[in-house]
Amino acid sequence: MNGIMVDSRVDLRPYDEVYANEVVSEYEPWNSIPDGRYEVRVDRVELTQSKSSGNPMLKWTLRITGATFQNRLLWKYRAITENTLKYVKQDLSICGLELPQFSALPAHLPSLQGLELEITKISRGEDSNILFTRRLGSVEQGDGGVCDDDIPF
Repeated sequence: MNGIMVDSRVDLRPYDEVYANEVVSEYEPWNSIPDGRYEVRVDRVELTQSKSSGNPMLKWTLRITGATFQNRLLWKYRAITENTLKYVKQDLSICGLELPQFSALPAHLPSLQGLELEITKISRGEDSNILFTRRLGSVEQGDGGVCDDDIPF
């Protein structure tokens, strides 16, 4: 078998009856999370390149922590261009990350993992956008963030 590996010790027969009785429902997009506000935790932030334009891009993987849709994932993609840099800076600022130089961003990405945010999901037609609303909880000092204790009010 070319490129296919089957472990002969795996026995699927116990599942035959359950499989036969499963009813296939109409396809529903697995990421059909409605528009609204959600509390999320940053699972991952990647600095990558856009496949279509080749521009640098931040790809955020966000895990919903609130009761509704808990543990479901949302993704935020933010291309980095001269025109979008103000939005990138705004996103990072909401996350508590103030950089002396933008080129230092790759070294600070790990500090964003685990960050808790409130986001707003907005859809227009087939496209949806994730907006960072505010940071929740606290961020340890030294990770580029500001502790809640340092907020003057």
